[in-house]
Amino acid sequence: MHSSDVMPMPVIDSPAQTINHEIMAGSDHGSTTGGWQAVAILSTLYLLSILDRQIIPLLLPSIKTDLHLSDFEVSLLPGFAFAVFHAAASIPFGWAVDRFSRRVVVFIGVTAWSIAATSSGLARGFTGLFAARAGVGAGEAALTPAVYSLREE
Repeated sequence: MHSSDVMPMPVIDSPAQTINHEIMAGSDHGSTTGGWQAVAILSTLYLLSILDRQIIPLLLPSIKTDLHLSDFEVSLLPGFAFAVFHAAASIPFGWAVDRFSRRVVVFIGVTAWSIAATSSGLARGFTGLFAARAGVGAGEAALTPAVYSLREE
């Protein structure tokens, strides 16, 4: 075998290039079944996130009465508390998805979201409930960048 017969190894600078190189080299990234399992899991997580977003508006009258909240405080819970922290957390989660295991990033997000959702039920006032809803928004932000990243594979 001559040195001219050996193909040079390409320079790989990013995770996307690594994946593309492995695909072009013919490595198998898993079966079709594994892909559909991922779709089922991520779809279930999205369904739960949508349900979680909609449950607070349904319960606002009871929450307002139980926690003695003002109209202004009630208005911040379903929108501002969730949306601002969801948008802010999407940036670091997007960065993490490009550099670390997507499974780990989604796991961290779902764990944070679950803890925050549990804290919502345990809140005894506006501050605790606001913080919990912000945590839910931040935790749910892990799903979108991970799904868009997976879609390309």
